[in-house]
Formats: sequence, structure tokens, C-alpha cells
Amino acid sequence: MIRILATLSLLLSLVSAATTLGDANRAFADGNFQAAAESYESLIAEHGPDSSLYYNLGNARQKLGQTGPAVLAYERALLLSPRDPDLIANLALARKQAAIFEHPAIHPRIHTVTRKLSRNEWSWLLTGSALVLGLLSLAHGTLPVRKPWMRPATIATTAVALLFATLSTTALYLRRDDGNRAVVIAPDASIRLSPFDTAESLGTPKPGSIVLLGEQNGGYRFVSATGSTLAGWIAGNQIEAIEASPR
Repeated sequence: MIRILATLSLLLSLVSAATTLGDANRAFADGNFQAAAESYESLIAEHGPDSSLYYNLGNARQKLGQTGPAVLAYERALLLSPRDPDLIANLALARKQAAIFEHPAIHPRIHTVTRKLSRNEWSWLLTGSALVLGLLSLAHGTLPVRKPWMRPATIATTAVALLFATLSTTALYLRRDDGNRAVVIAPDASIRLSPFDTAESLGTPKPGSIVLLGEQNGGYRFVSATGSTLAGWIAGNQIEAIEASPR
């Protein structure tokens, strides 16, 4: 009886989620972008991060002219689906329309390569490469008889594993600041000299701009704008971290 009730509860939950998603999609199709955005956000809050939901949320926010929240949603989707061509295109279009550009700290081609995989995928690749190297080392020391074909096969496998281990380690190192990236979401954001409302403004980053997070002081956060020398204090409600806090 308990199993039956649990199964029914799960089915009702799935039906409810599907209905809510259908409502959100219909609202978007009908041009009710605010209702669609709120529905997508509710689904994300209820069921956790999802690339498609973030993508749809970004589209809805972009239709509303809310560049900051749109870029934030696209960036969060990109963490989960780094090779999605539609997502990449929409993010690039949103930035182009708002005349905002993220300037990578490394060479553009290297930047592109390191973002072909998510950080989790790079970590899995590194783990797999280390496991292969460990097994090869173990086999080399324990196998009593080695056939002629084993030596070149072992060398080739070791070389590939070392290549992948080096590539994934480098990518993870170059993306070490990913957890500190945030998006400016407020249209009137201002980076100030000190963490006070009355402090001098050093610059006004556009909504959708990427900043790197530093220390926190009260309701302010020290940030540095990517691709420029602009750095200072910004109100915490004017930015939002790309890596959402766990629920």
C-alpha cells in the first residue's frame, strides 16, 4: 500500500510539473513573457537547475528587455550545456544587442577550447585519465608475460591518457575563477570607491556585464569587471552569482 501511494505521489508530481511547464510555454507563445518567466523560475526553484528551463527563462527575460537577468539565465544554462548552439547564439545576440562583451583573460581560442566542456566534464575526464594511467601502471608491474603488441599499445594509451590529463588539468586551472563570476542585473548598477551608498561612483557597468566577486562588506561586494581595470564596491542586490547557491 505504501509503495502504491508513493508511486501515485510521484506520478502526480510529474503531471503537475508537466502541466506547469506547458502553462509556461503557452504563456510564452501567447506573448505573456512575464508570466512565462515567473513560471520557469518556479519550476527551477522546485526541481533544481535545468538547462532547458534556464534557456527558456533567458528567452523570456530577453523579450521583456531585461538584459541582465537574461544573460544570467543563459550563463547558468551554459554551465550545464556548454555546447548547445542555440544557447550560445542567443547569449551572443543578447550581448550584441546590449553592446556588452566579456573579454576573456586568456587567448580567445584557448578560452573557446576550455569551454567546450563543463567543469564537471573536465573533472570526469581528468579522473578517467588518472584511472587509466593507474591501471596501466598496475598492469605493467603485475603481468608476468607481455606479448609483442602490448608495448606499442601501452605507449599509445599512456600518451593519450597523459594528453587528456594535461588538457583537463589546464582547463580546470584556467577556469578556476568560474565560481566567482557574477552578472550585473540592475539597470542602475554602480561600482563605488567604498562600500557605502554615499561613496564616489567609479563606473556604471551595463546590465549583463560579467564581474568577478571578491570580499563582502555589509550589503556590498567588491568586484572587478572582466576585460577592464574597473574595480570597486557594488550593492549586492545589483549583481547575482552565475553559479546559483544550492537549494
